[in-house]
Amino acid sequence: PSTRYGASRLLAASAELAARTGTERLIVKTVAEASRLPTFTENVHALELAAEAAAFAQPTTVDRELDTGLADQAGTLIEAVLELHPDVGSALLSAFEHGVLDVPFCLHPDNQGRATSTVGPDGRLRFTSVGAMPIRCDTDGPVAMTTDRLVAALNHVAREYDR
Repeated sequence: PSTRYGASRLLAASAELAARTGTERLIVKTVAEASRLPTFTENVHALELAAEAAAFAQPTTVDRELDTGLADQAGTLIEAVLELHPDVGSALLSAFEHGVLDVPFCLHPDNQGRATSTVGPDGRLRFTSVGAMPIRCDTDGPVAMTTDRLVAALNHVAREYDR
């Protein structure tokens, strides 16, 4: 978002979504970070805003009719990683080395970079390629994320929250 109002709304909505879904960690960005490094006070304000939004969120339960299969994919990935080595740390290193875990658009040198994703017409993140991960690609054929589609998606979010 290009306004303080929009950026605050996006931060609050993100914190609420994280709380509703039981997410354990959330990267909190300040309103200032769109144009410069934030001050200590701005960081504190962003954390307080996120905490306030999260405090009012009600946990959700999975509606099986709307189940996207994400929990099954996550379970498959966890099992595949744990099968690689009895030590979790070693298993994670091996998983990235062999592409069993692969994060789309991640530039870390340990990441294989063969998995790709896009935002589907329903607004959900979907894999367009899974590389060597032991999960299936989405079957309804989302198109690959291009620079133009990424910019369009970012602009859409900015406009929605700035309204």
